[in-house]
Amino acid sequence: MKAQRIYLRASKAILRERIGFVKKELFHKQQLCRSLEWELETELNQETWNTLDNITRQQSARIKERKQKTHDKKFQTLLQEEGNTSQNKHPQLQQQQTVHNLSDKPIATNALKALEKGLNFAIAPSYIPTEEIITGVEATIRTLPEEEAEEIRQQTVHILKKSKPPKANLTKEEQTALKELTKNKDIIVTRADKGNATVIMNKVDYNNKIQQLLNDQTYQKAKRNPTTRFENATKKLINESTSIDAKTKKWITPQDSRVPKLYGLPKIHKKDVPLRPIVSSINGPTYNLAKYLSKELSPHVGNTTSFVKNTADFVEKTKDIITEEGDILVSFDVESLFTKVPLKETLEYLEELFPNDLAKLFDHCLKASYFLYNGEFYEQKDGVAMGSPLSPKVANFYMEKFEEKALETATLKPKIWLRYVDDVFAIWQHGRDKLQEFIQHLNSIHLAIKFTVEEEKNNELAFLDVKLHRETGKKLQHNVYRKPTHTNKYIRADSHHHPAQKKGVIHTLAKRARIVCHEENLEQELEELTTIFQENGYNKQLIKSIIRKTGEERVPKEEPEEKEKIVIMPYVQNTTDRIGKLLRKHNIKPVFKPLKTIKDTIPSTKDKVPLETEGVYKITCSPRIWKNTKDSGI
Repeated sequence: MKAQRIYLRASKAILRERIGFVKKELFHKQQLCRSLEWELETELNQETWNTLDNITRQQSARIKERKQKTHDKKFQTLLQEEGNTSQNKHPQLQQQQTVHNLSDKPIATNALKALEKGLNFAIAPSYIPTEEIITGVEATIRTLPEEEAEEIRQQTVHILKKSKPPKANLTKEEQTALKELTKNKDIIVTRADKGNATVIMNKVDYNNKIQQLLNDQTYQKAKRNPTTRFENATKKLINESTSIDAKTKKWITPQDSRVPKLYGLPKIHKKDVPLRPIVSSINGPTYNLAKYLSKELSPHVGNTTSFVKNTADFVEKTKDIITEEGDILVSFDVESLFTKVPLKETLEYLEELFPNDLAKLFDHCLKASYFLYNGEFYEQKDGVAMGSPLSPKVANFYMEKFEEKALETATLKPKIWLRYVDDVFAIWQHGRDKLQEFIQHLNSIHLAIKFTVEEEKNNELAFLDVKLHRETGKKLQHNVYRKPTHTNKYIRADSHHHPAQKKGVIHTLAKRARIVCHEENLEQELEELTTIFQENGYNKQLIKSIIRKTGEERVPKEEPEEKEKIVIMPYVQNTTDRIGKLLRKHNIKPVFKPLKTIKDTIPSTKDKVPLETEGVYKITCSPRIWKNTKDSGI
């Protein structure tokens, strides 16, 4: 067995070297092609060049297709020779992890290949989004001195004039298959609740699961659209408040509110795949008010010894714990906490903390919870809405009151009790029989709040994204935990995201590894990350370089004396990144977003709200922008 492992490692190492060599060769060939293209384009007239370019591209596509078929055939032959065991180890397993077809419809292979890249995969644009780029730049530079702004305009237009769309990162077959997939009105495509997987469901099944949620007494069907009613009530209460200054009132007062919409995310890790209900309430009647009240509530939440802020805080609070004989690692989880938070008791607690006018705003914000689903409006009668900026804070606030009462009245208490919203980590030292009594006690405190429990297995327990291991008389050991549904899919190297965003993902996960992992586990986790990102198409040297930097002490950046201006632009390789460099010279920070992802090509599971008042709208552009773009031939 040992010799076989050595042989396999050596084989993989040789293969990696070969792949690296081929990649370098391809890179040099691409550079040579670009150089030749440039020479031909400058030497030939435009018509001749376009004809030649089309011929070579078509020929290249034919050769690629022929080679692809040959290699696919060879690969399938190799799989057959290795047997069924080998087949299960390769692409089929990966596909099962990342795309779950729960529908009764067959999905085209090319559609699955595209979906396997992930719904956040950014598609390389087939055109330069000139108007969007110019609009973003102009909105930012209008406050600059006229001479400086004009210089930026001229250079931006110069870059745009010479720009060309980047190379496609989806094959024509994949693009066609995705278009065909969206025409099927009997299925929905959405992301899973956890794990970055993609789920395909029958629309009927999806609707039935949502309807099961709505049949709960928590929701009640509304007779009409309550948006205007809630917006007017919000305006009135904000206007009457004496605790809020005029500037804040202006910010939180709703205008032309959007209708909150309900959708569900499949919990593929649970039996029968239930849905997690989410309400998209951005720009709803109480959305900005909820953000304001969340900020006001923040100082009153997280002051208990049991409070866990995040993973790093949890590791810090448990790293020096030494377990003893008879200790049991346990986690508790509140079932559907958000929809079970008892509003009456919570509002009574809030009234003790805040003046009457703010207490009224809390009452209104928590009770004015409604949404649209399948053309009908529903109001939530109890609990807090999944999707409101206020909900996590309120849920945390209530749970602090709950756990205080629960622990004070418990006959036997756990040695350690740490809570992150609705998840609790505990160390129980009174034996398994008494643990069951403690669970019964927790579930008797309030009729709506019920806990499930999970005990350690083989001296190990997962909590958040941390796996804890205990040995009697020693400190707890920590390692990164990945759920069984985790796909290891992150932003792929060929996704049309800005390079800084891709590097940021590697950096974040490497930083997490250094925070979470015990020193004995760190090297293995970093190697795991290297493998994962290589599978996502990244160069090993780049991965290692980013990981190495996370271990170096960084000098904190000095805060700039003058606040940086920000411009949001769609990312287009070799276009907006060049414009970004230009803007940085003028102390303007570019923020890049993908122009279109695979998710954007798929019909949303949220309801579409028609315009209540139809009309024609006119937006006047700056004459200078129009003149610059017109004169430049854009």
